Amino acid sequence: MRGCPPAQACMAKAQRAMPKPDEYRTIQAGPLMSALSFTSMTHCYFGNYAAANALLDELLALADEKGAPQWKAMGIVGQGYVLALTGKASDAIEMLTAAITAIRSTGATLSMPSHLSILATAYAGVGQFDDAWRCIGEAKAAKITTYSVDAGCLPARCTPMSGFDATGGSFTGTRVP
Repeated sequence: MRGCPPAQACMAKAQRAMPKPDEYRTIQAGPLMSALSFTSMTHCYFGNYAAANALLDELLALADEKGAPQWKAMGIVGQGYVLALTGKASDAIEMLTAAITAIRSTGATLSMPSHLSILATAYAGVGQFDDAWRCIGEAKAAKITTYSVDAGCLPARCTPMSGFDATGGSFTGTRVP
């Protein structure tokens, strides 16, 4: 694809972005957990599942240590993604369903379309296409309510839930001055 660097360049950038394990204790936990999560996904995208799992294990350990249930759930989503991509879809479904439930219990919505798409992939992997389509529908609805704002309207200045048409995806919400 145009503008898309080769896989090795992407992986090199991801590796440079990650601190070394001996530097972990000098970094605030939030940014470190974010780096562990997103870098693990980069590894997944390029099929480096062992490296992804190693980072996810570190994320889960740190999330447990810091009492960060949101990050723990994100780590479990990542592990479920690896399972779905490595032919263990039935295990992935159980793991992803539990993680998505945990994330929803915090009220978080930002990555929900992505999580539901991963769950749809797992359902498709075991031939449960009705469940896969249900997840895709939920992901589309979550995308509309999570990401759709009219041009130039920052989420902090909008009331997006006030006017979404979940079937057509149009935004009719009001801007907050």
